[in-house]
Order: sequence, then structure tokens, then C-alpha cells
Amino acid sequence: MKHRAGHRAGFVSVTLVAFLALAACSSDAKSSSTPAATAAPAATAAPAATAAPAGTVLGEAGAGGELTIQGLVFSALTTKAGAQFSISNKDGFAHTVSTKDGTFDVRVAGGATETLTIDKPGTYAIFCKIHSSMSGTIIVE
Repeated sequence: MKHRAGHRAGFVSVTLVAFLALAACSSDAKSSSTPAATAAPAATAAPAATAAPAGTVLGEAGAGGELTIQGLVFSALTTKAGAQFSISNKDGFAHTVSTKDGTFDVRVAGGATETLTIDKPGTYAIFCKIHSSMSGTIIVE
């Protein structure tokens, strides 16, 4: 009788681990990768005229900065219109950097880096299509 109870506990543990792994690493087959996409001219609002928030990377002329993804969190980014910036995924699984209106949609594999250029100034609300709890902002000046 003990053997059977132990077998059930093991089965429940394995099932739970498999479920959590699938939930954390699920992917969206509809996501597209656009490594060097140029954004369409749609923005949600004009950027503020105040200093960039703490932790923001401000792109210099010729270098647009870096958006980092780590621990299911986007870093803040303020960049210049027309400047190419990098998107570095420090997590071991894929993410997307997407806008609801489809202005851009970049898939970044785990441990990889992609690039993006946004031509029109504005504040862009971003999210990950794979992990719906992830959101952030890119400010383009």
C-alpha cells in the first residue's frame, strides 16, 4: 500500500513540474521576427520635455542605446528618432517587443540580441506577446 501512495505523489510532482515548465516557456507561433524593422509613423503620445527617468538609457548620436529584457522585465529606454538600438534578451527563453497597434513586433530568442529603429518621436507602450504580464515603454525623442 505504501508503494502505491508514493507512486501517486511522484506522478503529481512530475505533472506539476511539467505544467509549470510549459506555462513559463510557451511560445506564440504567430509572432514574427523583424530584426531590423523600421517603425511605422504611429505613436501614442509626444515625449515629455523633462529629464529621462532613472535607469533610462539615452541613445547618443549614431547609437540608439539598448533595451534589456531580464527576469521577465523590460528596462526603460529613451532613444533618438531614427537611431538604431539593440534589444538584448538576457533570459533563457524567447520574448517579443510588440505594440498593440502593430507599429513593430520583434521576436528575440533567449540569450540573443536584435535591433530596431523607430523613426517617429513619441512614447511607445510595449509588451511581450508570449508573457502577457510583461510591459514597458520606449520613449523616442
